[in-house]
Amino acid sequence: MPANNRFELDLGAFDSIVERDLPQPHQINYEVTRDTIRTFAWAIDDYNALYLDDDYARQTRWGTRIAPPGYLASHGSSAWLARHVPPVVDEEGSTLSELVHASEEWRFLRPVRPGDHVLSHSKISRAEAKVGSRVGASVRVDMLTRYFNHRGEDTAVRVDTCFLLNKTKAGAGSVIGYPPIENGATTRNVIQPTRFPGTFSVPGQRAYPQRYFEDVSIGDAVTPLHIPPVMLQNLARFCAATLASGVDETGGPVPGSALPDAYVFGHLRVPWFGTMITAWGGPGTWIQRLAQRDRSWLLIGFSVDCRGSVVAKSGDPSDPWIDLALECVNELGHVTNVGTSRVTLPVRQ
Repeated sequence: MPANNRFELDLGAFDSIVERDLPQPHQINYEVTRDTIRTFAWAIDDYNALYLDDDYARQTRWGTRIAPPGYLASHGSSAWLARHVPPVVDEEGSTLSELVHASEEWRFLRPVRPGDHVLSHSKISRAEAKVGSRVGASVRVDMLTRYFNHRGEDTAVRVDTCFLLNKTKAGAGSVIGYPPIENGATTRNVIQPTRFPGTFSVPGQRAYPQRYFEDVSIGDAVTPLHIPPVMLQNLARFCAATLASGVDETGGPVPGSALPDAYVFGHLRVPWFGTMITAWGGPGTWIQRLAQRDRSWLLIGFSVDCRGSVVAKSGDPSDPWIDLALECVNELGHVTNVGTSRVTLPVRQ
């Protein structure tokens, strides 16, 4: 016990894993192909011609199709590191064993194109004791994933931040503002027909007009993106494209949690924000950095609007960056996620 009698979490068990080179698991994808890009784009309902149409993409600054923001999750995720996170005992003698995702940040360094071979490498980069007013003692755990291509070039860096919590407190404040499920139902999930090939129509490809750096002013709103009520099939499609896995649940109360229904993964916000930004900016838009933080749970069966606004702009057209503030607001008016992004737009001349 320290001299000031203030209890400190013993994080000694993290010494053997933080910043250590752990054996990496198999990836779902290694080669970037037109099909892996298309499958991911369809899974997030992004039908941007930049990702789907060779002829259109050849006319853009990239000269070929490129992958959407968030696509690299299909080449590696840090989720497997959760099994390496050791339990920690708090001041009350309770075990902190529930790992909850809190935020993620991507830095995109260069485009990913068909023909690239992309490898990933994940590690636990940080473990820090924290104390919160709602959840008490916790451990912040940062997981860093580096993506690099067959030429040895870094393509992206991703940092996922999680918190190791007492399981009984992990859902604190999570369902504030959600109405009870009515009419005897146990879930808001609506079973949808299986999307067998040929049984559903694919929306037409969308070509968005180019927005230029000179056309943007601080305070401008980003064209919002409306996400219809999210059902478990939407999550299953995302998991199939990134993890080659489904979602093994049918909705309803989450075991061991205060949540009355299944919830939407926080990881989906990055491709949602990416879809919104790219549609707003046009095919020449490059997202340098995209970060998002989970403020509250988004439950199954609720729609959400992704919004953004310009909060800063470079004064030098030779470095035409624009900073955006982002948020997700559910149909009840609650902000479920907030984020930031730095993008570059073409200069008109």
